[in-house]
Amino acid sequence: MSWSSKRKFEYAGVAILVILVPVVLAGYGYFHRTPTCFDGSQNGDEQGTDCGGSCLKLCDFQTIPPILRWQRFSRVSAGLYNALAYVENSNQVAGIRSISYLFKLYDEDGVIIAKREGTTYLPPKKISPIFEGAIDTGQRTAVRVTFEFTEDYAWEKYSTKEPNVSLTNKVATSTESVPRLDVRAENLSSARIPHVDFIAVIYDEKGNAMAFSSTAVDKMDPNMPQNLVFTWREPFLSPVSKIEVIPRIDF
Repeated sequence: MSWSSKRKFEYAGVAILVILVPVVLAGYGYFHRTPTCFDGSQNGDEQGTDCGGSCLKLCDFQTIPPILRWQRFSRVSAGLYNALAYVENSNQVAGIRSISYLFKLYDEDGVIIAKREGTTYLPPKKISPIFEGAIDTGQRTAVRVTFEFTEDYAWEKYSTKEPNVSLTNKVATSTESVPRLDVRAENLSSARIPHVDFIAVIYDEKGNAMAFSSTAVDKMDPNMPQNLVFTWREPFLSPVSKIEVIPRIDF
């Protein structure tokens, strides 16, 4: 091969490389994308499709479904009822940020006379009382209530520690006329809690929940006690044997 032909061959080779390298790199980038937790494929260190491993979302087989311990309703006044579902999430680090639910109230003939939908959250290692107040049945009498979650569980890892709220001095008064419950609440954490819902559950002598109510606090500053007040329109049907107040904090 002459010197001139050799040079032309070298130039052609360089030109081909200049064209091929970007094409190869582009193809590699297309077919070898960096694994993410949102690409619809099980890759990287995932233990399922976009779940487990370093992903925030957990796979279903890594979690235990929430347990519905009980559901109850209580009369507020004629045609108005409160409803409560007592749900336990026993997972140590898995919680649900948002899930839809449905309460149904039935009359003595098994006919649905009222429905109430809502959304809630389920932190790990917690009892989560899910409360709906003043459900209107149009003067019809409720005899039964059901509760269900209406969408699939979307479990996530919770890494934030729950704020510490102290609840003391639970005093129920006027239980045979217009009941009232006073409770002392205090934020024992080092930071302000922006919002807290408190659910009060009143139990009768047989250990059954006979009344419940809810109140909210917009903010709780550290070491600043606050008085919570829960009220009911009608007297309790039985003597009070136990008072439970549970803070609901989406931490």
